[in-house]
Amino acid sequence: MNLVTVVALTLFLWGLNTEVFGYPQGHGPFPAGRKPAAIPRKECELLREESPQSEAIGGAVRDYRLQAAGKDQKKITLTLRGTTNGWAIDIRDAQGKSLMLVPATNSMTSSQMEVFSCELNQDGLPDFIVNVWSGGVGLAADGSEVTFLLSSKDGYRATSFYLYSFGKEDLVQFKVHGSVYFIFNDLIGSDGEKTRDGRVHNFWVYELYRIDGSRFLPANSDQPGFPKWVWYTTKDNHEETTQLTQEQKTKLLKKSRAAR
Repeated sequence: MNLVTVVALTLFLWGLNTEVFGYPQGHGPFPAGRKPAAIPRKECELLREESPQSEAIGGAVRDYRLQAAGKDQKKITLTLRGTTNGWAIDIRDAQGKSLMLVPATNSMTSSQMEVFSCELNQDGLPDFIVNVWSGGVGLAADGSEVTFLLSSKDGYRATSFYLYSFGKEDLVQFKVHGSVYFIFNDLIGSDGEKTRDGRVHNFWVYELYRIDGSRFLPANSDQPGFPKWVWYTTKDNHEETTQLTQEQKTKLLKKSRAAR
């Protein structure tokens, strides 16, 4: 069984779990006992659903609201409308006024999704997460596009990422009352670079983004050890790889970012 097959089979088995904890657990950026605190989140209540006759999502509508809401927050409704380009997202107040600063769309065309509310930017207003799974097979089965909807005094701003095994441990605080960080992951191959043992390898690569207001700021320099390169081996591994030089890692990461 080659490494690509192992990757696909492992991710498929992870996808069978009822709860995803975040990033590939056997090859995460933190060893056992050293994970930072995860940010609490609540699954939003599905109020209304309209499903099309076909398997395509075009014409589908889903309305969500907070499960536990503070004063007046229960009046906020998050609506997803299926289109040929994915799920159009809107957030409206009790009067039906859109709270979105600009239109937003999650580009996945699967109907497998999760919608959460949480507090990410510490402004006292609810933030939202729309996670739509790819609906693919093999490696793609555990991929999803995550759209974050961050609050501000002027409205909500959307930011989307495509990653693997998105879960509750992807949003963390390294310090009590500190900033919230998003742990982004990607699977990057050696892509022609000569590794230490001369073989072709795949690596789970982790980067940090700090949530600042309604924006995600690159923040690898905020914590030692990031970006973190973990060699995807058949056994659990959380160590920084020595199969690549720092120069090679920088080159491959630059190429990966350009392709996102």
